[in-house]
Amino acid sequence: MHIDKTQSYVYTNLVVFYICSTSSRIEWLRSTSKMATAIESGTSYFSTTTSLYDYDTLYKTEDLLYQTIGTITLFIGTVGHILSIITVMLTKTMRTQSTSIYIIAMSLAGLATLYTGLLRHVILVFSNWEIDIRSMSQISCKLQTMVTYLSLQYFAWIQATIAVDRFIAVWFPIKYKTACSWKLGLLVVVIELVAAAALNSLVYVGKGITDSGHCGELKEKLITDYFYVDLFSFSLVPATITIICNSLLLYRLSRTTKVSGSKDKRLRALTVMLTVVNAVFVVTTLPVSIYYLVHQNVDSVKNNDRVTIVGVACFHLLQYFGTAVTFFLYCITGTQFRESLKQVFSVCVPSGQLSRFGTESTVI
Repeated sequence: MHIDKTQSYVYTNLVVFYICSTSSRIEWLRSTSKMATAIESGTSYFSTTTSLYDYDTLYKTEDLLYQTIGTITLFIGTVGHILSIITVMLTKTMRTQSTSIYIIAMSLAGLATLYTGLLRHVILVFSNWEIDIRSMSQISCKLQTMVTYLSLQYFAWIQATIAVDRFIAVWFPIKYKTACSWKLGLLVVVIELVAAAALNSLVYVGKGITDSGHCGELKEKLITDYFYVDLFSFSLVPATITIICNSLLLYRLSRTTKVSGSKDKRLRALTVMLTVVNAVFVVTTLPVSIYYLVHQNVDSVKNNDRVTIVGVACFHLLQYFGTAVTFFLYCITGTQFRESLKQVFSVCVPSGQLSRFGTESTVI
């Protein structure tokens, strides 16, 4: 019997499925729209240069990364963001600043990012790819995907807002003291949240449960176009704003040789701390955006399964790590923040510390 090339690809895929039928991951892949399309069109989903043994190794590596680094990142991010919110809320002088609003909003966005994006991956690998919270229902597919993108973009926007806030505080201190109150900060974060929700409504419309029973693209053209919207909104624009503002900040601070007064010292310390936070954000989020941009346009990368499987896992984990460690960066680079945190913990000590905390609290 003659078997042409197209039929050979189909049979190859079916043999792979049969050999790997005990693997929940392969079963999960088989039911995705990409796999179904590959079989229907007679093309091979799997790279012809990658053996089954290589796939097994690659997937085990990916699982191990999420089981270890993913779980640790989820834990430290949860503890860190909660402590950041508590420190800001319970420190008297911090509550009146616009910066405190941004730190709280960023912590809430960080928690949303970890528990919609990272938690889904962790559940997948620990359940042997049998439980995908995104594919449980039509609403979970749309809403979970939308909130994941929204929270990541919102976190990026808050980072850029903090950079702009510090720029104004250093370059235009008089105007900053009169105009930038916590009320203005609250207005800014609310407007940004509404704008991010409106932008990501495209995801809600374009995503849904496909005929394969998994969450996928219902409107592929819309989701493809949204990729570039997300690229600019999540990474390129916030990163550009952050880099420009921080460069001007560092230039101004390097030119300021004499710092007089406790307020000026606190302003300088706060600026340095938040600049470090911004820098870490840019370093940890740009790689995943660059990868997807290259993956979208370079076939040699798109067809390289070794890069696609393990590389994407590493870039995603780096991205989530960047959203999880802000609290620890505050502690490392912010002397005043460490003092405020100590005062917060002193509340738990029944030795008169509570009253002292109310009068001696400081700014970051």
